[in-house]
Parts: sequence; structure tokens; C-alpha cells
Amino acid sequence: MSNIIHHLPKNTTLAKAIIESFEIAEATCSIPTVFSSADKLPGTHITFHELMTILSVVPTVSCVLISVYLITGHYLHWVHPKEQKQIVLCIAYLPFFCIANFFCLYIETSASYITPVLSIYTAKGMVAVFLMYIAYLCPEDSSREHFHAGLERRDYYGKVRHDKGSLRWFRIIWCMVFQIIPVTLILFPTMYIIISTICPLDSRLEGAEMAMAGINFLTATITFSAIYIYYNRTKAQLKNHRGARKLNAFQSLVGLQSIQSLVFPLCTQSSSYLPTKYVSYEDFSNAIPAFMTCWESLVFAVLFIQVFSFTPYRTAVIHQHEMPATVQRAIVDTISQMDIVKGLVYMFQILCQKADQADTKNAKKLYKSKDGQSHELEPQRITSVNDELLQKLNSDEAMA
Repeated sequence: MSNIIHHLPKNTTLAKAIIESFEIAEATCSIPTVFSSADKLPGTHITFHELMTILSVVPTVSCVLISVYLITGHYLHWVHPKEQKQIVLCIAYLPFFCIANFFCLYIETSASYITPVLSIYTAKGMVAVFLMYIAYLCPEDSSREHFHAGLERRDYYGKVRHDKGSLRWFRIIWCMVFQIIPVTLILFPTMYIIISTICPLDSRLEGAEMAMAGINFLTATITFSAIYIYYNRTKAQLKNHRGARKLNAFQSLVGLQSIQSLVFPLCTQSSSYLPTKYVSYEDFSNAIPAFMTCWESLVFAVLFIQVFSFTPYRTAVIHQHEMPATVQRAIVDTISQMDIVKGLVYMFQILCQKADQADTKNAKKLYKSKDGQSHELEPQRITSVNDELLQKLNSDEAMA
């Protein structure tokens, strides 16, 4: 922000007005009015900021309508709650971000208060992608450790490294994914404390904001890397669930948000951009990224129609006669945070080297054993409707 005062215009009257604006802001611990002041566009009665706000209405409304359509489709065919809950959370990420960024445009200087809230939902959305994969591979929590204990450990080139399974590897991936939750929860109140205690013109505020953005970017990168590594190992099992499309679609949107949150502040703080007659400092640092996000969200909303379609679940209801839960139950499942709580508990159990105890407890459920160690028992098999139909067809052929 302070780079403006070091690059005053040649017009002495304008330069004097800028200096006075800074002096008033320093005395009142507020944002200088010059940061958001700009002339109206030639031949119009609106400013550049107002134009972006008007143009953002279309993608915001369209994104919300598409997202509501997709979420409603899942709620009406709620047959696999663990999978569909995570899908709905991924879909809801779009309208949430779109509406929040629209308000960043509509209410000037509100971006610093809205951004921390967005970081929380970003963390939850990324974890939702990971839990969605887990739900595809391990429909029951009690079969999670059993599945990964039997998963071959392969290197980058696909060669089997050993026959001890991948349980230890899975636990590392789990910690890499869920670390974003506590980090974000710590940064969330910290950011508000910084905003409320440091004046806008204090150079420490710029450094703190950049540090927060850097930490958010780092934690998001670690989480994304872990999810990608996990998908790469299990892509054969996830092939029929369009695992690659879901990962690429959602993480591309998150990646764009992370890059934008770093690039624009860096440009303004490194004097790469200075205010013009029609585009103010606030327009460039906050309004333009918010405007871009609104339109990006619309593009991804259209993409989500195919990627997170409810058609497979509608087919299960119509053709396979599965009984869907009520819409009220679906909403309750979506709102529940127990999966996040259980995930955090398991992460701390891993870090405290108590994961084996948790796995033993799950093994009791899986093998119906008193001590959880009777691995010679046949595990409970979870057969889907498709498996039952296939078995019936095979038996009919054998009789023929």
C-alpha cells in the first residue's frame, strides 16, 4: 500500500490530496480514501468497480442455480450417504465461493474479512475429495484399515516394493490430508486478530497477510499432493467412479484460488501495479480477483454437471430399486461434522502412535471377534446390487 506515497503523480493538487488522505488515515487508523477512489468510466455514469459488480451478478446467479440443481438431484436420490455427502460438499464449494466473492465486490474493503472464512471451506472441500475416495473404496469404516493393509505397495514405476501392504503409507497420507484442518483453524482467528490490531498502513500488516497467504498455499499444496498420491495408487479401483475427473475439476478450482491469492497481493506490494485514473488500488488487489472468481465458478459449475452428476444414484433408485433416504435425512448427513472429527481423532492417534489400537477396535467390527485379532475369520462382505445381479445371472447360466 505504501508504494503509492512513493510514486506520487506530477499533478501537485492530486499529490497533495493523496498526502492528506494518508495523513488522515494514519491519524484514524483507517484505510486511505484514495485507495478506493476512481473516476467514472468515459461515457458512463459508473466506475470500473461498479461495472465489475454488475457483471458479476450473472455468473453468481447462474452458478447458484446450477449448484442447487445438482445438490437437489443428490438429495432426492440419497442412496449412498457417505459418498454423496462429500460430493454435495464439493458442489457447494462453488456457490459459497461465488457469493462470498460477489460480496467482496459489492461491499468495498470487505475482502480482508471474508477471505479467512473462505480458507476454512477450502480446507473442508479438499478433505471432502479425500473422504469421497475413501467412501468409494471402503464403504464401511471398519473395512478401511483392512483394505489398505492388503493394498500392494508400489513405487513410482508401478513395481511392487514389498508384500506388507500399505497401511503405514495410508496413515501418512491421512495425516498429510487432515493437517490442513488444524492449521486453518489456527490461522482463522489469527487473521482476524491481526486485522483488528494492526492499522492498514502499517507495513507489518502487508507482511502478515503475505505470510498467512503463504502458509495457506503451503498447507493446500501438501493436502493436494497427498490426495493425488493416494488417487495415483488406487486409480484402478476408482476408475468406474471418475476419480480423475473429480480430482482434476475440484483441485483446479482450488489451485486457481490459491494462485490468485498470492499473485495480486505480490503485484501490489512489489510496485508492479500503481492506481490509475479509472482503476483504484482496491480494484486491482481485491475487486479484480473476486470478479475473476465469479466467472471461474460459473465455468466449473457447468463442468460439475458431468463430473458430480447424480445420474448413477438416480439409476440405482429407478432401475435397481434402492430405497433413498428422505431429503431431511440427507440435509442432516451433509451438515454433520462427525467425519471431520473422527478424521482428526484418527490423525492424532497416528501421531501419538496409537493408531494400532484404533485399527484393532475397527477389526473387532470387521471380523466380529472379541479381541480383534482373529484374522483367519472371513470378513463381512459388502455386496452391492450389481454384485447380486451378477451372481444371479451366473447361477441361471449354470442351471441352463
